[in-house]
Amino acid sequence: MRHPLFPSKHISTNDNFYRAIKCTQCGKQFRDTSLANFHAEKSGHDQFEESTEEIKQLTEEEKRQRIEELRARLADKRAAREEEEKAASKANEALRRKSGKDAGKIREELQAKELAKEAERKKRGALASSLCLFLSAP
Repeated sequence: MRHPLFPSKHISTNDNFYRAIKCTQCGKQFRDTSLANFHAEKSGHDQFEESTEEIKQLTEEEKRQRIEELRARLADKRAAREEEEKAASKANEALRRKSGKDAGKIREELQAKELAKEAERKKRGALASSLCLFLSAP
């Protein structure tokens, strides 16, 4: 058998060489450093050791079962994300409606103020014209 890291080196099956990388914090084993690095980034684990235990290959039934589990987990995550999006959409719609109502209320108040100013202006104009008539009368 050839050593996986050093192809020119022949080893027997009795020789101990590192076959896997093991996370000492959770016990998961990885075939290579890239998988171990990915695990470290995702989980925050930082303690790894080399292991002589060989990672067994999954049977077809185990592969199918694992795929079904992953699909079920993915479907659950999608459903949860859709629920969150629905809730966020509902909240956004409520905010939009409230801001529309507030804007309408502000417009009405502004129109009422404008009408009051116009009425005051007309009142002052009428008062000024009556005062002019009063003062100009002999």
